[in-house]
Amino acid sequence: MSDDKDAAYAERMLVAHNVPHAMHAFGHEIDVSQNTPRWMEARGKCMTTASVISELTGKGIVGAWSPIEHTRHARLYEDTKFEGNADTAHGHLHEPLIAEIYEKYIAHATSTPGWKMGEGKFFMTPPIPWLGNKTLGASPDGNSVLPGGMRISQEFKAPVNGIYRNCMLGVKDAHLCQMQFQMGIMNVLVADYVAICFKTREVTAVRVWFSKPFYEWICECLQRVHHWYEMPLEEFSKITRHSREARMPEWPIETVYMLPLAMVYPDTLTLKHFLPSVAEVDAFVQLHGEPMQE
Repeated sequence: MSDDKDAAYAERMLVAHNVPHAMHAFGHEIDVSQNTPRWMEARGKCMTTASVISELTGKGIVGAWSPIEHTRHARLYEDTKFEGNADTAHGHLHEPLIAEIYEKYIAHATSTPGWKMGEGKFFMTPPIPWLGNKTLGASPDGNSVLPGGMRISQEFKAPVNGIYRNCMLGVKDAHLCQMQFQMGIMNVLVADYVAICFKTREVTAVRVWFSKPFYEWICECLQRVHHWYEMPLEEFSKITRHSREARMPEWPIETVYMLPLAMVYPDTLTLKHFLPSVAEVDAFVQLHGEPMQE
């Protein structure tokens, strides 16, 4: 599919789902680089798409917990913050390398030598009334304009032991929630998702289109969670994961349109062709050994 066809499809989706060009509350861009102290400070001021949204919709990484249990934990331990672990440190270290691989792939696939991504920065919404005036934040790995003029966001993942399985086209459910809400906050209609496991040299590369029904489903989930936050603690504590009040709306996965990048750009080399050698990956890691920078 060419960039022109991509743009045409996005416009059809816009009409089909009646997506206004000004949704609930777009985020304004904050000029900070990822994984810096200022970026961490910005993240701490709002509910972020990466760490919270997927958990509160029931599609997060902690599969044994339901949204009501996540909410209960948050209400009882409000000072507890996720500071990262070995997997997130691995991702922060390797995702810049994935960005370089992606840039080479897009430059080749679109016959645009030297094409570069735009930096993702950080997007923060104004206070949102239906969420108790909380703010939402999105931190994409890229915010770019493809050759041909279409604006697109990028999301990169570096799984440690293998690519994600038992999910739609290799896109993890939590990451799909993250990207859909990210696109809503950024006001973009398309995102590219690339996950590379350098240990097994497996690659997932997918283009994802914005789905208004999916976005509204996330909003409905968040409204429900906000209601739980507003309930008196004694009343809230009676709700269990099996209670009728704890049920979340059915997730509309069938409204999401995705294509492998190999089908978007069928007449070119695949992204896997641009993987560096093991020695080159090791050299990159040694050169960029500190994921947190001023």
